[in-house]
Amino acid sequence: PLASQGGLEDVVGDMRARLVVLGAPPHEALSGALTVLAAARTKDVRLTQFSAEPLAEGGWTVSVGGVAAHRDALASFERAVKAERRFAEVSLPLGSFAKEKEAPFTLRARYRDTLP
Repeated sequence: PLASQGGLEDVVGDMRARLVVLGAPPHEALSGALTVLAAARTKDVRLTQFSAEPLAEGGWTVSVGGVAAHRDALASFERAVKAERRFAEVSLPLGSFAKEKEAPFTLRARYRDTLP
């Protein structure tokens, strides 16, 4: 049960946004995001999952997960994504660097298919 009418409206709005994405053909922006992320990785970074949610103001919140062979590879991947101007608010939890080798990670960022 939702505590308020406002909470219900938020849930319905979120569901509508997701249904629009599911009902439409794959958005070219998402293939652009995947291309940029794949180019940013090195041979020591494996990408294993990708998800995206549309933002009301345009663009996408993307999340990419994977495993880095070592910390330096993960740090290099993070720097490469941050250097790409189509990504903003890139975040990689500090805990992702806890393991020396075979470090699982999930990187989140905002993505726009046009340059600012």
